[in-house]
Amino acid sequence: YARFLNAPDYADKKIWQNIVGFDVEGKPLAKVGAEARDWFNKQGGKDYRPPYWDEARFGVSHRLLPVLTVTWYEAAAYCVWLEKHWRDFDDTRTALEKTFDGKFAVRLLREEEWVIAAGGEENSRYAWGKENDVRPYMNTSESQLGATSPVCMYPAGVASPSGVMDMSGNIYEWQANLYSQKEP
Repeated sequence: YARFLNAPDYADKKIWQNIVGFDVEGKPLAKVGAEARDWFNKQGGKDYRPPYWDEARFGVSHRLLPVLTVTWYEAAAYCVWLEKHWRDFDDTRTALEKTFDGKFAVRLLREEEWVIAAGGEENSRYAWGKENDVRPYMNTSESQLGATSPVCMYPAGVASPSGVMDMSGNIYEWQANLYSQKEP
């Protein structure tokens, strides 16, 4: 995320206007890019940083911790920026070329995509199966850490069937769709 904040095109209008969001039925939202650009400009534009970015306990000095207080607009704009620049960095270029053969889109997941990546409904959204004592698997209030943890701290949380790690606990994740409560 620091790469994004420090990039010459961080404040590029195209980055902020090309973000993708979906309504509750999965249809693309038309005005979300304009809303994001307006929000970004009101925050100070190119000089804006998330509120805890420079704080010693949560900020940039903790490279393995998730970034806190990133808004939905920022997360979605980061996806647009990363899709544009993924070939610029050895770590992303190598991983994405091997995994996707260079054919992919970078955006926030819709809720149903997140559920599949995390383990699917049949696993109650946990890669290790049904929820039980979660302390060995993820950082939650039950772990009593009282803070975020490095993304790699819970290897017992295992990879989901999709091969994704750390999909549960630590912080909330943004999704590309508006939240809708399912009918009981």
